[in-house]
Amino acid sequence: MIDVPPSTLRVLSWLLVAPQAKQSAEEIQRELDMSSGAVSMALNTLHYLGLIERISAKGSRKLWYRAVEDMAGLLVERQVASFRKLHQAAEEALAHNPGNTRLRKTKMNSGRVIDLLHNVEQDYDA
Repeated sequence: MIDVPPSTLRVLSWLLVAPQAKQSAEEIQRELDMSSGAVSMALNTLHYLGLIERISAKGSRKLWYRAVEDMAGLLVERQVASFRKLHQAAEEALAHNPGNTRLRKTKMNSGRVIDLLHNVEQDYDA
């Protein structure tokens, strides 16, 4: 899990509830009373994480930002992928060390989390 600074979470929260679907960095800075550097860093981090989109208008250098559609679904998919990797790694390690209780528990618990997240996905899609 990535440790995200509170200022980045503030920017993301604002993009989720802002009255206009897209916001410029200047609008975010003004609305949240944050420095341009903090807003810029937050927007770059959120874009890198795939949680926001950058939008440009033809003939303009100005950028606008908006939260991605279905952010909850995206985050659940990422968690499922992470736990699948953990589950697979535990399974492969168990093949070489079948008596390892810690590996068995890791495999079992990661499988449970995957099942739980699949249920969340299904409930979210319904």
